[in-house]
Amino acid sequence: MAVRALWVNKLRSILSLTGISIGIFCIILVWTFVDSMEANINKSFESLGQNVVYVQKWPWEFSNNYPWWKYMNRPKASLKESELLRERLLSNPLVKNVGYMFRLFRKTIKAEGNSAEDISGLAVSFNYNDINPVNVEYGRYFTESECRMGKPVIILGQTIATNLFGNADVAGREVQMMGRKLMVVGVLEVKGKSLIGNSEDESVIVPIEFVRKISNINRGGEPSILVKGVDGISSDDLDLTIKGAMRSIRRLSPREDDDFALNRLTMLTSIISGVFSVLHLGGGVIGIFSILVGGFGIANIMFVSVKERTAQIGIQKALGATNSFILFQFMVEAVMLSLIGGLIGVVFVYLATLGITAVMGIEVTLSAWNFILSNLISAVIGLLAGLIPAFSASRMDPVVAMRSK
Repeated sequence: MAVRALWVNKLRSILSLTGISIGIFCIILVWTFVDSMEANINKSFESLGQNVVYVQKWPWEFSNNYPWWKYMNRPKASLKESELLRERLLSNPLVKNVGYMFRLFRKTIKAEGNSAEDISGLAVSFNYNDINPVNVEYGRYFTESECRMGKPVIILGQTIATNLFGNADVAGREVQMMGRKLMVVGVLEVKGKSLIGNSEDESVIVPIEFVRKISNINRGGEPSILVKGVDGISSDDLDLTIKGAMRSIRRLSPREDDDFALNRLTMLTSIISGVFSVLHLGGGVIGIFSILVGGFGIANIMFVSVKERTAQIGIQKALGATNSFILFQFMVEAVMLSLIGGLIGVVFVYLATLGITAVMGIEVTLSAWNFILSNLISAVIGLLAGLIPAFSASRMDPVVAMRSK
């Protein structure tokens, strides 16, 4: 009976669906976009390594009561310190490996008359591959002798390889960077766009000893000593182990403050989670107003439906229909309206995610949880919107109802 009532009044039903569809579209699209951005950022952070401690000059989280000039006066993490730290920690059961990394910025790479400008990259020690695995699709990673001797070798991102040579399988070819000729030994796997900086497809990797031969790595940039812990260990125990070794290497007295920072990805992910929680709340507040408008629309339509079918309700009651049956009939009608409107809104959200992914190049997906949540919201709005009209219909006197026109 509820389905027949909706089908008979097609135009009215469609108008009722519109409001709730727009509301669900607004709130679920915002939540889907925010969830996808958070997932993409966390995925990008994974490329920095899991269970890895970055020993650096600057902390990723600043305390309110620490003078900024003390950070300024700190020495940068040096390659020599990374070697000393590796010697001291490799025998420790908490430590898996120790490496070194230096970020390169705004480099120009040339080959065969083509050039790629404003390129970023990494200068790394041989152990870097054991800490943050380098996924090479064509060619190979550096050998230990190439890294120690600072050989002019380079690993290219796929986009750079394609722009310079026209294809990605270019191992053994030569490029020019920083005034030197380098041999391409490998090309990275395609990673796509990143939300925390340049994509790996547009970056390069070279041995740190090669960069140290031709430039001063202590002038600019933020070098990092990378310490990878064994899986399943306490992060506090690993931090204490690294801190003790670094204080010993830098010969700090017990009364002196640490002149280095121990950074972890959890510091960044916690900040990101807080930001996205606020965005979730803001999106929910914005979307809830649209849903309320749709709910009031359904309630209004249900009042009109009850008014039009008053005589029918009286006949049903005269034939033995109970109050609960009349209540259930109109509640089902309201919930069906709301659910159908919600499903239409979700379909438009799905189409919007495909468009955003195609235009922005960043994967935006409608999660199963958001789909379930949209249906739950629709059902609740339908229940609330239909409750008063359905209750008023169930309480009608059958004789009075049959006499109405």
